[in-house]
Formats: sequence, structure tokens, C-alpha cells
Amino acid sequence: MLKLSKKADYALMALQYMAMVRSGETSPFNPNRVVNTKEIAEEHHIPLELLAKVLQTLAKYDMVESQNGPKGGYLLAREPREISIAQVLEAIEGPLGIADCYHEKDE
Repeated sequence: MLKLSKKADYALMALQYMAMVRSGETSPFNPNRVVNTKEIAEEHHIPLELLAKVLQTLAKYDMVESQNGPKGGYLLAREPREISIAQVLEAIEGPLGIADCYHEKDE
């Protein structure tokens, strides 16, 4: 079973929201529409400060681009299909490893 941290969960929610905005699912189609942190936080009930840190991390890994200014925010840096869940988890959590699962047999 995969257990995600809140930061990883928030990263995936933010990227999904930006992908939906890009495709026009949430508003008229505009692949270059910038989404501000507050909009994402309110949409998904995410703490604003934590989301801001998560988005900064995603920007470091070239998954999102940040735009400064009064109408600034974030937009996807790549096509959604070019961003894998594994890439997101590694950006947020660090290198992924395989762990053995141990189960006790019923006696």
C-alpha cells in the first residue's frame, strides 16, 4: 500500500487542478492561464502556506512555472502527460525506494 504525505497529496491536487484549468474543464480553455496559490488552496481546502512551499518545490523541478506580479501565480511547465506521479513524489519526498512488506501468517 502506498501512503502519501500531506505535502505529496497537496502537490498532486495542485497539479491536477492546473491541468484541469489548462484543458478548460474549470473555465474557458486557456492553456496559459495562471492560477494563484490562493485559488488552489480554496478549491481544495489546503493550508495556503504549505501549498506555497509545495509549489515552490515543484517549480524547482520544472513541473510548474511561477509568474510574479499582481496577476502572478503558477501554470504547468509541461504537458500534464509528461509529469508522472513518481516524478512528483520524488520531488516532494526525495528518492523513492522499494520496501519489503512483512505479514505474519495466521496460526
